[in-house]
Amino acid sequence: MSFHFFSNWLDNTADVPRAIDLLRKGLASVPNQAPGKAPDVEVLEFTERGPKLAVRPYAHTNHYWDVYFDTNRMIVDVLSRGGFPVPRIPVVMQQGTAPSN
Repeated sequence: MSFHFFSNWLDNTADVPRAIDLLRKGLASVPNQAPGKAPDVEVLEFTERGPKLAVRPYAHTNHYWDVYFDTNRMIVDVLSRGGFPVPRIPVVMQQGTAPSN
């Protein structure tokens, strides 16, 4: 059995529990996963872009690439249909006068 670790950033404004729930439900539609081993969806870390999720389906090595690409398509579909914004790094620009010497 093999697994692939997908890391997926969410925007800082995202509803993380909702995203995790939607991704878990979406993983149920990905075929060829290993029977008896539930996929993992957890918060991996927090970054300036926003929370980073670990999405980890398990599959036999014979189905690795099918599960890999089907999971990527599912992530894009679920998060876009769910209205999740693209993560971005907030930047604040201040305008003012240069200090005089």
